[in-house]
Amino acid sequence: MWFDDEIISGKKLGTVKRRRGHAKTLNVRQRKSKRGDSRHGKQIAVLILVPLLVVAVVVGIWFGFKGIGYLLFSGNDRFTITRLQIRDEGTAAHDFIRGEQGIKEGSNLFSFDPAELQRKFLARAHAYRAIKITRSLPDVLIVETVPRVPIARIVVGWRQSLVTDKDGAVFSSARTVRHLPALVGYKGDALQPGSRISGMSVAAVQLVDVCRNPQLGLDVKEVDIGKREHLVLRADYEGVMRQIHLTWSGMGARTPESRMELLRKLGRWVQAMQKPEGANETRFDGTYHDRIYTR
Repeated sequence: MWFDDEIISGKKLGTVKRRRGHAKTLNVRQRKSKRGDSRHGKQIAVLILVPLLVVAVVVGIWFGFKGIGYLLFSGNDRFTITRLQIRDEGTAAHDFIRGEQGIKEGSNLFSFDPAELQRKFLARAHAYRAIKITRSLPDVLIVETVPRVPIARIVVGWRQSLVTDKDGAVFSSARTVRHLPALVGYKGDALQPGSRISGMSVAAVQLVDVCRNPQLGLDVKEVDIGKREHLVLRADYEGVMRQIHLTWSGMGARTPESRMELLRKLGRWVQAMQKPEGANETRFDGTYHDRIYTR
């Protein structure tokens, strides 16, 4: 009876000891877990606070420089505009600078961004190639424009004629353009001011530009761009209206080689018209590589 009690008692004691040891182990793990959580929280705080601190410093520096810039330049009465020179034959630059932007005598010379003004002006004034805005310290602002020079008019429909310069920029002109060579037969996408010509129109503009060489003696009246493989040029030569179907190597490419090939082809045509057998001819075929034929 005593032996049994001792065994039972031992089991109870053993059980108590194991439970106590297990409890101690849990306490140690809980302490380690709390320390790990604390370190992890600090790392997260550092990852969040450091970028915020950097952003705050950058913003502070930016506002600081902006404030200094205002005091030295845009808020400095010494840089008040006393003379504004706008060199433009038209009214577009005057209306834009003085009217829309409100820049005039009495404005600050540094109250605007010249690059931004240039971008806005050229985005809407398609008849201009460039605009230059120059500050002449301490109080003079100079605005100079470079207008586009139209060399041909593009006949669209029955009413409207847009013009293009030698670079293929399309725009409208307030001046009379009836004297310019006409590009007829256009079949591409709808044209509007600010767009660029493409396809056979590029070759036609190059043709008109080369024909302005006075040594050729050609007064271009019309270029038909409605054909896929060749142009039809109508020009006055020595008082007689002539016509030629024309192609050349590199046709439509804006390269010096293409331009030279076209000049050679036109030179052969002029020579053909100067010969006795070609003097009275009015229709020619210039679609062959090295020869001009009458039609």
